[in-house]
Amino acid sequence: MQTFYWTEQQLVQAVNGEQLNPEVGARTFDKVSTDSRQVDAQTLFIALRGENFDAHQFLAQVVTAGAAVLLIAERSAWEALSVRLPLAQQPAVILVADTRLALADFARWHRRQMPLKKLIAVTGSNGKTTTKTLLAQVFARAGKTLATVGNLNNDFGVPRTLLCLRPDDEYAIIEMGANHRGEIRYLTQIAEPDITVITNVAGAHLEGFGSLQGVIETKGEIIEGLKPESGVAIFNADMPGLDFWLEKAQTLGIEQVKLFAIEQLSVPYPALPRVTYSAVHTQNAAIQFELQAEQQAAVSVQMPVLGEHNAMNAAAVCQVALSAGLAMPQILAALQAFSGVPGRLQQTQIDCGLLLDDSYNANPESVKAGLASLAALPGCSIACLGAMAELGEYSAAGHREVAEFAAKIGIDALLVYGEAAQPMAPIFLQALEANGCLDGQQSAAFSEHAALNEHLTHLLAQWMQQRGTPINILVKGSRSSRMEQVVQFLSARHHG
Repeated sequence: MQTFYWTEQQLVQAVNGEQLNPEVGARTFDKVSTDSRQVDAQTLFIALRGENFDAHQFLAQVVTAGAAVLLIAERSAWEALSVRLPLAQQPAVILVADTRLALADFARWHRRQMPLKKLIAVTGSNGKTTTKTLLAQVFARAGKTLATVGNLNNDFGVPRTLLCLRPDDEYAIIEMGANHRGEIRYLTQIAEPDITVITNVAGAHLEGFGSLQGVIETKGEIIEGLKPESGVAIFNADMPGLDFWLEKAQTLGIEQVKLFAIEQLSVPYPALPRVTYSAVHTQNAAIQFELQAEQQAAVSVQMPVLGEHNAMNAAAVCQVALSAGLAMPQILAALQAFSGVPGRLQQTQIDCGLLLDDSYNANPESVKAGLASLAALPGCSIACLGAMAELGEYSAAGHREVAEFAAKIGIDALLVYGEAAQPMAPIFLQALEANGCLDGQQSAAFSEHAALNEHLTHLLAQWMQQRGTPINILVKGSRSSRMEQVVQFLSARHHG
């Protein structure tokens, strides 16, 4: 295959920039970096600015590393440096008004040059990364596929992912996240997707969105990047935002709208094509369910993951893949081989039972989904929950809702960490007592991980001696709660 590279003239064209030193001659580059520590002779370095950083301060370091091209927004920073540099040592330097916007412009221009079959954009309050990863595994069976790495799903991460596209890529799966209005609009107008999917909406990042309606409207921004005549908008029919999204799609003139949903007798908008899932149950630490696409026979699926929400994710993936022209056998093979994503309800056998590592992040709906998965397992259940962040004025109510849900579904012990989570421990016991179900359950609140781990160790020793059933443990919390420390402790101390 021919070696891929860009030229500085293509960059100037894409970002409408000004080359400050055209006398250095033509330059090419094959990689893009926003990190001054990751630069070589084939790199375009983009000097980004943020609230707490300004990469223009590192231009000398980048030039010393041999960068081919600089993209900057501060003329004086280059002028102060260039007087000390012979022409032969200078990179090509392109000046723009705003390097963040220029990064987006370059990514959009590059995406348009790539002969992709389909670019799929994924958003939602929960399940984005799992759905993205599952889509990547499905589409990899049909052709070379690029997917968002990790959580590079914001205004810096999405452009950088698009710039990783190469001419032999056939599909791209792009995750889009947001914590404020307008962010998804910005991202989808860069990526220009062929298919969009909204996995779900819930009370996440409410500090930035203000309300659930704010979340619904922001997630709906994703369809603004579709071409009306050829784009496909896929929605979760079980979400409260469905009416709003359908009206928005009609206003934008989007001709292809499809749904996925749990099977039910009475369905909204029956004329729209849909994929449904049903009969979800857990057996041998795996979920089994029925999946049915429009005008196709239902098929049985077994996935080596936990949680009914993963059946929902599978239905979303199936609808996306069918809309892109993939065949059901390709889809089913990928679904049944999928083992999940680290930190998202990953199961590990430890000496007392199963450890469910769902520590990557949390909001009330995702915590309740994790608790439901824990409760579905045979044996005793211990939930170790960290405080949920970015809930704004809904924080107290959200933590109460989770504690009461844990009591309702029969969790045996609730151990919580973090200031906002402290009231959950007594609420859990009060809810059990109010329902007449208080019978040996335990709860406790901690301000240090070490104290939680010590209490958990004593509890496990007691229960393993007294009870003859597996003891399964869920660990979950927002990133700021650092609940992975509990996972690491359990994995080291109680490995299977």
